[in-house]
Amino acid sequence: MLTQSFLPLVPLLPTRHSSLLSSLILLVDSAKALFSVGGFEGGRYFSNLMASAGNRAAFAKKIEAMRKHLGGYDGVLLDWDAPGVDSTGCNTVRQTDAAHLKLFLTELRSVLGSAKLIAVAVAPTGLVGEAEKVLSTGMASFFSEADYVILNTADASGEWSVKTGPAAPLRSCGSASSFTSAAEFYVRAGLPKRKLLLTIPAEAISFTTKSSSLATTIYGSYSSQIYQGKSSTVPKGDASDEGLAYTNVCGAKSSGYSGIFGGLAELAKEGLVSSTGSKGAGGYGYHWDECTETPFLFRPSTKHLIAFENARSVEAKAKYVTDHGLGGVVISDTSGLPNALYKDITAQLSESPVASPPPPPPPPPLRTPRADLPPSSADNTKLG
Repeated sequence: MLTQSFLPLVPLLPTRHSSLLSSLILLVDSAKALFSVGGFEGGRYFSNLMASAGNRAAFAKKIEAMRKHLGGYDGVLLDWDAPGVDSTGCNTVRQTDAAHLKLFLTELRSVLGSAKLIAVAVAPTGLVGEAEKVLSTGMASFFSEADYVILNTADASGEWSVKTGPAAPLRSCGSASSFTSAAEFYVRAGLPKRKLLLTIPAEAISFTTKSSSLATTIYGSYSSQIYQGKSSTVPKGDASDEGLAYTNVCGAKSSGYSGIFGGLAELAKEGLVSSTGSKGAGGYGYHWDECTETPFLFRPSTKHLIAFENARSVEAKAKYVTDHGLGGVVISDTSGLPNALYKDITAQLSESPVASPPPPPPPPPLRTPRADLPPSSADNTKLG
């Protein structure tokens, strides 16, 4: 249930104008580390661990003891994707899970102290409260004890999807969530922008389509070809995808390929795309999806479609974060993105939003100004 997660493997890349800039830069430059508690499967115990004041106090103390035992991590990442939702099929679930999470964050802060970092990873579509209603207000108070709130915006499509699609669309288009919809929801719900971190996936996902040709769908003013009908056959991913039998935490058995590639680096290594991610290879054609602003590869002969990230897509995501004053981004796994893409992301996040130039100064008076009065200065007020 406790897994180590170093920020060099899950880096937080800050925007230049964020008020949390100094601490975020320390996370990257000084390689501060948080260990992660929970996860998609590990979080199935959280409901019980936070169900009472006594349980919350004991759990917080165990986290602090583990932090010290592991050598003194700089904080903790609490990864509970979906409080109040049985995401694995065997989670313990209570309608009060979200309320208990808020109370636990207060308890955890009291135990860790103000100097340690607390990050919380949650679902991009919101927290589910009592009566299965999504909490749409009060996020500033809810996450008052957290330094960062990480939205899992890297899991919009997969083998469970009805259609093919991108893992992290910029706009929702044919997906249930996206970069923009997740950020807009939490900001409307009151979460301070400086705390909000969005996830960029490093992995690539593959599908088998039903047709050997691509259909076009219109979403508003955008066209899209990344959403296609798919078959139940999951193609082989990269070399590590061995298709072995697997038993999950709920005891359900499965077998077959995952269809996952390590990312652009692995796709290029296997000869499926150019090293820059801008040209297809190995029988795959390169496509850019206008609506989601993500690339994908398609090989008609095998009906295989691969959705991934390249420089163009990660720059678009980083620009969105910068333009909207958000805290930064999280990379799901550094092994999948080439170093050049990290430089692209960092460069984009280092830019401040473009401000309109100040108006020109008024024309000088017709009379000669008095020598004892200083000349007027231009308005240097910066836009917030």
